[in-house]
Amino acid sequence: MNKNELQRSGKHQRCGFVNGVCELSDYNLHRKDVPAMTKETEDAIIASLNAYADRVLGDIDPQKVKIGAQLAAIRPEMERLAALHHMEITDLFVLYMDRCSEIFALQEADLQEVLRQL
Repeated sequence: MNKNELQRSGKHQRCGFVNGVCELSDYNLHRKDVPAMTKETEDAIIASLNAYADRVLGDIDPQKVKIGAQLAAIRPEMERLAALHHMEITDLFVLYMDRCSEIFALQEADLQEVLRQL
């Protein structure tokens, strides 16, 4: 079942964060041929992708380098991880962006707490 089929099935979830709304796809939970992904596995995927991005992108200024160029640079690792975990690359991208949104929301909440204490 791909993401569009998952959305049509009604099993696609939406989750709100401080900075807006992001979509969470429980794609792998509905696949019979692949075991459900654990949080530890997701963490390992994100850590591997971040480490690769650090090596490949180095000290670039993300504000000056187009997103497309950044994604093109990390695509080989995304393809490797997607194949390794029996995922489509788009699902891996959604997982990565969901995690980035979660991290951003937590950082924003921490910043707001620090500012409130000043």
